[in-house]
Amino acid sequence: GMSAALRSAEHGLQTVLLEKSEYFGGSTARSGGGVWIPGNYALKDAGQVAPDDMAQASLYLESIVGDVVPAERREAYLHRGPEVMDFIKSRTPLRFRWVPQYADYHPEAPGGRAAGRSAEPVPMDARFLGEELERLHPQYTKAPANMIVTQADFRKISLGLRTLRGPITMVMVLLRRIVSLALRRRMYAMGNAIAIGLRKGLMDAGVPVHYHAPLSELLLEDGRVVGVVVERDGVRHEVRARRGVIL
Repeated sequence: GMSAALRSAEHGLQTVLLEKSEYFGGSTARSGGGVWIPGNYALKDAGQVAPDDMAQASLYLESIVGDVVPAERREAYLHRGPEVMDFIKSRTPLRFRWVPQYADYHPEAPGGRAAGRSAEPVPMDARFLGEELERLHPQYTKAPANMIVTQADFRKISLGLRTLRGPITMVMVLLRRIVSLALRRRMYAMGNAIAIGLRKGLMDAGVPVHYHAPLSELLLEDGRVVGVVVERDGVRHEVRARRGVIL
């Protein structure tokens, strides 16, 4: 296991993912799974990308975080974000779609969008993970199996009885659960779907994931990070990386 992975990592043969806990997914798995990446394919598919949207998104970020995030980083995020989404679409089962009318957090700010730029994962049947699904990080609260509520659903349900959409959405959520149980599906949505989809991508790419491998320090040589130190069962391991270390 570990020693073989360390050797191959040292020879630059593969990517290795080190996870400190016994689960994959972390706080992402327990999140709502909303993604704010302007200009991505999910927004394009929904016809939600105006010709000047990148300029507006740039203006928006400048207005809300311009005093704490350098312009270079903001622009890199905006211009490479859609590319990341395309990469994930091509290499994993994870798919995103626009969350209708889920406004930007500050729609009144310059460049803010009242119709929103949020995308969320399409719910997925996770049986393809097999036993690895047991490694998914547990939720804060235990939801009934196959009870799939998306952000789009939450928005409608939160309107309650003020519109017909609230009760109709609640009925749809229950119907989806009944269908999933009948077909023995293992349905997951929101942050769970992100974690599961990315985990399948790692499996397909042959990237080993080592659990119970907390990182204790970075290895520095000539001011450059060349690896990490990992504690496993009280034993100190050095994992050297030729290409780089991503936290």
